[in-house]
Amino acid sequence: NVEIAAAADAAPYSSVYEYGPFSDDEECVAPFRTSPLHWDCVLDAPNLSSSVETSGLIDSGSALVMIDQELASRLNLRRRTLKVPVSIRFAASNGKKEDRVLREYVKIAPSSRSRSWKSRTLRALICSQLSAPIILGAPFLQCNSLLPDLKQRACFSRTTGVDIMNPA
Repeated sequence: NVEIAAAADAAPYSSVYEYGPFSDDEECVAPFRTSPLHWDCVLDAPNLSSSVETSGLIDSGSALVMIDQELASRLNLRRRTLKVPVSIRFAASNGKKEDRVLREYVKIAPSSRSRSWKSRTLRALICSQLSAPIILGAPFLQCNSLLPDLKQRACFSRTTGVDIMNPA
């Protein structure tokens, strides 16, 4: 089973979480927590005349790329059946964990809102009640040669140096 924390707290955190409340003479080694890395992106659908702007959670700790069931339906993407279903343990916001079996996926290729950068085609598992419309896990980072930088709130292409969060 793959454990998915799909209902993470996505609210921005104040500097008290990020930097202390420390006095000037105390060293702050690391924050207690940081806000997730969300990427404002665009998804195209072959059967729609326009694109859909959405937000993707860039999550290097996730072994999967997933799309919320509602967004997949809204985009009218062609659903494909997995040859072997994927079992996950879904962590809900109420703290309960639920075992789920995912049986379908769609193909997506998110791009920056400016259209200056586009992902390679991804297979996104369809799952309901995600914390973000799309979760862009390690397969997204790997196939696009991307390096997330939480301190700079950036995600850099290893091949071009472009920050996909803030493309030119």
